[in-house]
Amino acid sequence: MENQVERMHNDPPDPLENSSLHLAVKRQDKESVKILLSQGHPIDVVNRKGRTPLHLATDGANIDILEILIKSGANLHATDRKYKLTPLHLAADSGVVDVIKILVQSGADVNQPNINGHTPLHRAIYKNRIEAVKYLLPISNQLVHVRTKQNPLHLAASKNLLDLVCFLIDNEVDVNIQDAAKGQTPLHVSAERGNFDMVKVLVERGANLDAVDTRRGETSVHLAALNGYPEIVIFLLEVGARFDIANFEGNTIFHLAAAKGYIGILESLLERQIDINLKNVNNETALHLASLVNYLKTVEFLISKGIDVDCVNNKRQTALHIATKKGFVSLVETLLDASSKSINLKDIKKGKTALHFAVEAANCNIIQILLNKGAGVNLESENGQTPLHLAVDNGFADVAKLLTKHEANVDQPGLLDLACEKGFTEMVQFLTSNKARICDERVIFTIVENEFNDILYVLLNAPETLVDVNVLDENEATVLHLACRRKYLKIIDILLDKGIDVNAVNKDGESALHIAAYFSGISVATSLLENGANPNVPGSRESVLEIAVKRNNSKLVKILVDKAAHINKKSLRHAVSNRCTEIVKILLEKGIKDVLDPDLISLAADSRYTEIVELLLEAGTDLSNIDKKTQQVIFHLGAECESLIIVNYLLDAGVNIDITNTRRETACHLAADRGFNSVVTLLVNKGTDVNIAETRRGRTVLHLQAQQGSEDMVKLLVQKGADINALDVDGQNAAHLAADRRHTSVVKYLVDSGTDVNVASKDDTTLLHLAASEGLTELILFLLEKEVNINAQNVNGLTSLHFALQRPSKEVVALFLQKEVDVNTVCVKDGKTPLHLASGLGWVDIVGIMLDKGANVNAIDSSGRTALHFSAEEKHVDVVKLLLERGIDVNVVDIGDGRTALHLAADVGSLTIVTILVECGANVNVVDTKSECAAVQLAAKGWYFEIVKFLLKNGADVNIGSTYGQGLSILQWVQRYEDKIDTL
Repeated sequence: MENQVERMHNDPPDPLENSSLHLAVKRQDKESVKILLSQGHPIDVVNRKGRTPLHLATDGANIDILEILIKSGANLHATDRKYKLTPLHLAADSGVVDVIKILVQSGADVNQPNINGHTPLHRAIYKNRIEAVKYLLPISNQLVHVRTKQNPLHLAASKNLLDLVCFLIDNEVDVNIQDAAKGQTPLHVSAERGNFDMVKVLVERGANLDAVDTRRGETSVHLAALNGYPEIVIFLLEVGARFDIANFEGNTIFHLAAAKGYIGILESLLERQIDINLKNVNNETALHLASLVNYLKTVEFLISKGIDVDCVNNKRQTALHIATKKGFVSLVETLLDASSKSINLKDIKKGKTALHFAVEAANCNIIQILLNKGAGVNLESENGQTPLHLAVDNGFADVAKLLTKHEANVDQPGLLDLACEKGFTEMVQFLTSNKARICDERVIFTIVENEFNDILYVLLNAPETLVDVNVLDENEATVLHLACRRKYLKIIDILLDKGIDVNAVNKDGESALHIAAYFSGISVATSLLENGANPNVPGSRESVLEIAVKRNNSKLVKILVDKAAHINKKSLRHAVSNRCTEIVKILLEKGIKDVLDPDLISLAADSRYTEIVELLLEAGTDLSNIDKKTQQVIFHLGAECESLIIVNYLLDAGVNIDITNTRRETACHLAADRGFNSVVTLLVNKGTDVNIAETRRGRTVLHLQAQQGSEDMVKLLVQKGADINALDVDGQNAAHLAADRRHTSVVKYLVDSGTDVNVASKDDTTLLHLAASEGLTELILFLLEKEVNINAQNVNGLTSLHFALQRPSKEVVALFLQKEVDVNTVCVKDGKTPLHLASGLGWVDIVGIMLDKGANVNAIDSSGRTALHFSAEEKHVDVVKLLLERGIDVNVVDIGDGRTALHLAADVGSLTIVTILVECGANVNVVDTKSECAAVQLAAKGWYFEIVKFLLKNGADVNIGSTYGQGLSILQWVQRYEDKIDTL
């Protein structure tokens, strides 16, 4: 059995995350439960649902396991995650009384609610567990549900549990008890749910037929009627329920029956002499309520029984108003056939008649019926609206036509204006055809604003003039201004066709062309110009041309210039400052010499607008009045942007070819730094000083060109006297920069031209260092032929051999080893020798050559590591073997982690290297300082069972070092996984 439990520890995870104890309980394995508990298994562990083993035992009704868990201290009040159910809730669900008794007698709380407020008693009621209810009812203190405020009898009645209800009543539960939330009795609950059998049982048991709830003042009869159970209504009435009780809204059962269309109930009530015209708190009769839901037969029945058809409610509306508003055609006919006295009655709220309501609903059938019955077609509501107003306001053209046929007054003020504002084209056409007039001509602005093209066309093409096309708004603008601002092309065409004043200006002096230039663009402006728009209208703050320039609309500028628009300095300045190159070109092509201002070229140069500077120079800008600072800016701009035009113009104007900026850069520096060889060539041939060094990095033009790798330019500069040995602020000459960028041919040319191959920069970097770090074999061979110092060290003590190993380049390393290179040079920064680097790379042939050349096999770096550490950590077996053959110390401990090569090999899982090291005398019991582990513990941490087994066989002490990370000593770890180690 213990083996069974042990295997259970290793079972795959359960989908519900059940523990071993859960699974044992689920299997009803009593013995496994006992063993697990004796081994200290947590008794209240929860699964994914938050249920404990006690929950499962209760749900499974296993008495023996239940008692074991309870005696072992299981939490009787533990709740699951979703519904907060205790074990007692689950027992109540299943209805096993023996389980319930054990839990209760052991101290389970019978009054504890779950997340929905259900106690165990409530759960038993919902599940119809009568025996469980019998047991729990006498001992439960929390009978009322905490949320619904219902007691057990309500709950049982709501679930239609007849036997349970009878049991509760027989056990002296009050049949008329009211819940705390709504004040309803069980009879209310049953009637509301349509449980006819339950209603009969409750009535037989003495339920109060006329009990009123506290929510809406309703009896059981009300609730049955409201929820569509007429058979219950009839039954309750027959057994003596009162029919004259009104709820808080004043509705009796008669009102509710009418609202539901229950004619049978209405007949029964009328037989009981109920007042047919009884009103509720809103003064509504049964006729109002039946009309509201279009119960035609009910209405006909009520009318046949003499109900007052013209009775009004609190809104002074009859049933006719309601039927009209709802669009119930047959109902309207029925009501009017019964009585048409109130056909023109106005309601209280807005003074509307039934015809007003019919128009708002656009119901032509009802409108026709009302008109045929004499409805007043021109009666006004309280705000002065006739039915025709409503038709126009809603765009109901068919309704308007129908009303007009019945003599509706079309001349009412504002009708046509209203139709225009609303955008109802058909309505506008109808009204204009009936000679309706515009009251306010400024309605045309609303029409244009909303782009009602068709309406505008109708108004402007009416037989009689309805609106002046040149009417002004409060800003003295015409609708053409507005249309141009909105880019309404069709409207603009309509307005122009109707002769609108195209040059009219608003109070700011702006014409429509001004607006078009700013908002609309080419098509609108062209249309205006073709229709006589003046591009030079005076009075505005800005000309049309200035606006077009500011908007960078080159096409419009071209059109305006061709139309003789005045060109001034402001226009050209706007074009320059906004970098409108095409516009500058258009303006300059007009030969406007008189507007050329030296400040313009300064503005363009300061903004680095190269093309514009070129245009201004070619247009003849006089440079003689420009100060030297500005000349330098323009000259340098040309060099930086590779503009030979600018450079040549400035040179011809006598600018100092070597003028410098604040960083002492000449134009040649700027061009060279960007690789603009054409400009550099021009300046060099014009005699620029090629040896000026800028102040930021101290570089000459030769430095920059060498860095760019342009051999032809380097040759040109050298031929023009460039100093090949000039040094920048970092002590680098041109050859250094070329080598750093891998430009071998440039370096070779400079060396052949006299550059010292052994010159070192400020950090003592030589050309050979750079060539080695970049792996430039051709350049290395070239430099080695030039008597270069192969063992030169930089500030960190690195030689060319170090650099070659760091890249790494095996070909270059081999090349250096063929020379008299020092293989024991130590890096100042990390203390590594070339042997350390080669061993870490695993280059066994290179390591052999180094050892043959006298490399110190036991040299240690700044962390105390030897070449053996690096090769073991990287799993380079051949290098490890070679180093051991050459006598390297196998037990050297590094400074940082206190580890030997054996630690590193075990940590990375290399059994081969571990074996080699142990066979060569490695101490297997050295404990490191980093994690206080010996090699065997590091192997165990990595799950390297083979290495663990090998080290144990070769003397590894299982009692030394710290405890293993899982909370196990190495001895415990070995014992746990002994079977896996033994199988190896």
